[in-house]
Amino acid sequence: MYKQLAFFRKHEINEVKRFIKQQNNAFGYGSITKLSHSQSPTPCRGCQQLIDLGSPCIYMTRPDDYTNLWHPQCFTCTQCK
Repeated sequence: MYKQLAFFRKHEINEVKRFIKQQNNAFGYGSITKLSHSQSPTPCRGCQQLIDLGSPCIYMTRPDDYTNLWHPQCFTCTQCK
């Protein structure tokens, strides 16, 4: 019985590690915001043109990257492509 419990514990730990790895590689949900005047101009990930300060944009966050910005007309959901 203890061997079985140890197996399940290892399996659960491996599943949690796999889930965390997937989450670290995944984008979040797109959100609409305005590019703040305190930010530097940032290129759109779709067309590579600079997004004007104060203009609306779509961003998706990752824990390590805050440069994922699109013009609303350039953004396409990966599910919709």
